[in-house]
Amino acid sequence: MRLGTILANPQGRTLYYFLPERGGKIVCSSSACTTYWPPSITAGGNPTGGAGVTGQLGLIARAGGAQQITYNTWPLYTFSGDSAADQTNGQGVVGFGGKWLVATPGLQP
Repeated sequence: MRLGTILANPQGRTLYYFLPERGGKIVCSSSACTTYWPPSITAGGNPTGGAGVTGQLGLIARAGGAQQITYNTWPLYTFSGDSAADQTNGQGVVGFGGKWLVATPGLQP
């Protein structure tokens, strides 16, 4: 399946969003969920995107105070099943009460 341009973190790992989190609400908060779907956390400062990233990058506070990166209000995650850059093994996975999808520049709020 061709996914087109995908969003990735600075290490080249694919970023995903979780359908139940529309509007920027954190649903993946249990340790079981975040073990499989680690939140994309910033070490500090506002996130910036590369060429082709036309949406709004932002931050949302997680329990405990960590700042998770968002794209058009969607919290972003990596997937533990991706062992290297450019893998998209999490595309379409159903779990933790919803569906996980690859984040693309055209992702709408």
